Amino acid sequence: MRFRLVEGRGEAIYEIGVHDDGDLVGITQEECGHSILALFHMSRTLGAQLEVTLVRLGSYGYSVQLKVTQPQEHIDPEVQSFMKGLNMLRTSQSSGLGKLQRQ
Repeated sequence: MRFRLVEGRGEAIYEIGVHDDGDLVGITQEECGHSILALFHMSRTLGAQLEVTLVRLGSYGYSVQLKVTQPQEHIDPEVQSFMKGLNMLRTSQSSGLGKLQRQ
């Protein structure tokens, strides 16, 4: 969760009960509760807030979308520095500056 919050600049979206291919499958109410509780504890540990943004009914139960938000001042400075380096690398690769040239 920490990585996703840094990558999303303080925001991350979680989908519970959705298959990797995007199909709305759903899970039982009990499984949904356990998943939300786990995300709640993780977000609380990081000083972030958890908000249920959407609840839908899938083929086999519930599907829930949650939004986690964290103020930038709660993000570890070392993690911020690491992510800035990754972003710089991505930018240089997409612009062609990061490619090695043979001589």
